[in-house]
Amino acid sequence: MPPLKKKQTIRAAKEKPAKKKQSSAVKKDREDTAALRRAPMRARGHATFDAVLDATAELIEKIGHEAVNTNNIAEAAGINIASVYQYFSNKQAILIALFERQTAPRVEAANDILKALKTNADWRQVISDAIDRTVKLRRGQKGSVGLRLALRSSPELLVHEHQADAPLIKAMAEALVARAGLSAKKAKLVARLSVEMTTHYLDMWLIEKSMRTSAMIDELKVAVFAYLALYLDKD
Repeated sequence: MPPLKKKQTIRAAKEKPAKKKQSSAVKKDREDTAALRRAPMRARGHATFDAVLDATAELIEKIGHEAVNTNNIAEAAGINIASVYQYFSNKQAILIALFERQTAPRVEAANDILKALKTNADWRQVISDAIDRTVKLRRGQKGSVGLRLALRSSPELLVHEHQADAPLIKAMAEALVARAGLSAKKAKLVARLSVEMTTHYLDMWLIEKSMRTSAMIDELKVAVFAYLALYLDKD
């Protein structure tokens, strides 16, 4: 009996790496299925691509992200389902493209403002302006509530949010190094916590109707100011 157990143990040890390898392959397959099939090249393709995203935003606003599928997206966009699959492999790919379209102007605007942190003496005003600009853009985007809920429920979608936040974190970290003398590692940590705190508060403000008040935004600023003051108000 003892020799048999030894063989079983050796066999189990040999099988473990194969299981890990399979897990990595599955993860890669999931990433691939959420990718665009191809990007539009001509005006007609761009029109179809945008129609799909516009229809998705409208549907998310009306029926929620869980009820949305490629069939009702195609119907709402006024195109056939084959046209949807020309560019998108599935619903997940459409949601990612919509997220990227909605996030790009917010990130660009906030990034431009945050760069002023390096030189502007009134850092609180810089942060306040960045938050106000983000709020204004979020408020004017259709389907933003449903899209935020979809992001919270999907690890694959959440990865794209972290990628979108990277330029903001970089801009804030550089300012913290320049103004507060923090190490690059410490500055990146502080910047990331500041950005993620802001994102979480703004999700609460956007998703929960009772929280959608100017007082909520004021409290967000109080929280962010208090945290950053530990580093930026030092002599």
